[in-house]
Amino acid sequence: MSYEMIALLMFSTLMLMLLTGQRVFGAVGFVAVVAALGLWGDGGSEMAFAASMKLMNWYPLLTLPLFVFMGYMLSESGIAGDLYRMLHVWMGS
Repeated sequence: MSYEMIALLMFSTLMLMLLTGQRVFGAVGFVAVVAALGLWGDGGSEMAFAASMKLMNWYPLLTLPLFVFMGYMLSESGIAGDLYRMLHVWMGS
């Protein structure tokens, strides 16, 4: 099967699933799993795990939970409200 036919089949399947009312993540995930199993056989089931493990070893990803934690600490301590109030006094109308 040609690459164009595979892409057309995947796109039409995705659009059909979206038109039936499926959620976007479910439709994309289903099409991806079926295509991976169809194109690569049993090796397609290991691709998602390998990709997620590769992503988890990416060190810049470590900054995301720390950034969220910093925002939570600023919000709970009241510093964030004081900062917003200060900026409004300095730069507000």
